Amino acid sequence: MATQRTPAARKPVENTGTYKPIADYGVTGDLHTAVLISSDGSIDWGYLPHFDSPAMFLRLLDYRKGGYCSLEVASCQTTSRRYLGPTNILETTFVAAGGRLVLTDFMPVQKREGPDPDGRDVSTDHRVVRLLRCTEGTVDVNLAIKPTFSFASETGEVRSAGDGIAIFEGRNN
Repeated sequence: MATQRTPAARKPVENTGTYKPIADYGVTGDLHTAVLISSDGSIDWGYLPHFDSPAMFLRLLDYRKGGYCSLEVASCQTTSRRYLGPTNILETTFVAAGGRLVLTDFMPVQKREGPDPDGRDVSTDHRVVRLLRCTEGTVDVNLAIKPTFSFASETGEVRSAGDGIAIFEGRNN
């Protein structure tokens, strides 16, 4: 499995951020949509639930107003990333002063039980799964989720669905 070495993660600056080159991004998807994930673990581009949906994460285009799902790893020294086997499961490893953190990103698909009238052989839940595992020592992490709706033209609201689940909703989404 090939590993791509990337520069140390930097703390994102909300209002004065810089745009990363497109080569800094990895991609994962579910055959219906995809998200772009930077080497510092931030989802900066993504349409959900379909490619023709309004972008929910679009910091790639507008750092100040665009939505994102970012990680801030305290005292991060280096990052590396790879795809697991012949899949689009993206694994990013952060080496910090206190330990090692592994982020695994994917969008699950399932084989269909029966025939589909449109001929599709897989189905999807249209979700991004982000797994964080501390594999050595102790690593402090801040996770920030700021989805935007209708290409950042409206502000979303968040509500709890219990069991640690948060639901983000826009007026028209």
